[in-house]
Amino acid sequence: MPLTLLAILILLGLFWSYKNSKKKAIAAQLTAFILLIGMSNQHLAYDLLFPKEQKFKQYDLSQPVSTVVVLGCGHRNDGMLPVTAQLASCSLYRLTEGMRILKANPGAKLVLSGYGGTEPFSNAEMMQHVAMSLGVPEYRITVIGTPKDTEQEAQAIAPIVKSNDFALVTSASHMPRAMYIFENTGLHPTAAPAGHLAKDISRANWWSHFPDANAIHMVERWWYETLGSWWVALKPG
Repeated sequence: MPLTLLAILILLGLFWSYKNSKKKAIAAQLTAFILLIGMSNQHLAYDLLFPKEQKFKQYDLSQPVSTVVVLGCGHRNDGMLPVTAQLASCSLYRLTEGMRILKANPGAKLVLSGYGGTEPFSNAEMMQHVAMSLGVPEYRITVIGTPKDTEQEAQAIAPIVKSNDFALVTSASHMPRAMYIFENTGLHPTAAPAGHLAKDISRANWWSHFPDANAIHMVERWWYETLGSWWVALKPG
């Protein structure tokens, strides 16, 4: 990932300085500096991530659906926090969009997926707690807490949705890869992207060219999804 690469370059620069390899040290540190400036530029980050996030438009609420599937994205079990704060921001964005679609379809079911990692219970269960605390009755929710990645989620959800159309909710940057995987599984999802990071900067002020931590986050998401798409396309089977 980008920040890991920067850390490696900085460490190499320090190592070569210690070894009196001045040219190598300068090259490593200069490369790290240029990458940091580039990755923290909002305009460059926007140009990289925007095409991924805008490949699928927002879900059309006038389109009826019987099932809303929300993919997992992480959480942290911490009883000191309200349940909404225990969800990772990407999980909260996804769940909120799923509930928006669910509200427009009173007879629809909500399918929540995602495993828990090292947490005491799954991400799907955490999202269920939040959804129920916001008024969604338990009988409308199906929890799938074992899938560890998008491919496993598609395989676990297939027996539930079968050949029916359904709304698939995930982060906008992740949506192209998720749609590819779900469609290759023989399913018929309709994209419902959420949690967009690359937002319109056409009216940005002059200081938007200064380094910004949010831009680094956008570049990380772009690179992560780019690597994921390459892996899905190239791996056997």
